[in-house]
Amino acid sequence: MCIFQIDYKVTWKKLKDVFKLAGNVQRVEVMQSKDGKSRGMATVSFDTQLEALQAICILLVFMCI
Repeated sequence: MCIFQIDYKVTWKKLKDVFKLAGNVQRVEVMQSKDGKSRGMATVSFDTQLEALQAICILLVFMCI
């Protein structure tokens, strides 16, 4: 799944810790510019589609708070 508009200070490790709530995270990659700075977006891969769907639901709940 792709995540946009994340804070530029958020690391891949922090994202992995958050998305562990939804299931087993296979990989997190924070997109970076050529100079190594965050571009404010990331991809997160899960073991199953169900875990990815759970992660989307968690994001939607946090956006509504």
